[in-house]
Amino acid sequence: GGVVKGQPVTTGLEDFASDVLETLWKKLADQFSYTAGPASMPDHPLSALRRAQARLQASLTQVFAGRAEELRHAMDFIDGRLPDAGSPRRAAPARLDALVVVGEPGLGKSSLLAKLSLCLRR
Repeated sequence: GGVVKGQPVTTGLEDFASDVLETLWKKLADQFSYTAGPASMPDHPLSALRRAQARLQASLTQVFAGRAEELRHAMDFIDGRLPDAGSPRRAAPARLDALVVVGEPGLGKSSLLAKLSLCLRR
């Protein structure tokens, strides 16, 4: 990646990103001195955060109504599908890089993403 002769060059960015994530994970593992991951260590600081996140997720999804279509669209995104131009029910393969959820405060963006996370774990 970079700029050559005033033009952006994107070759090798996936390898670069993969290397960055691998290096980041190694640094985190060194910093927190664990090998099996924080979920396996109940007294680890990240375990407390995980438990708090699970409680928040449960509270956000306790009553989940009226967003089934948005959840389906998000699941389609995760599966690499987009609605086909001819029919909103048909999906065509696509390569997508980011899911952006926008809306007014209180519309349920956090609840939608919490429900999506729960669905992906099952």
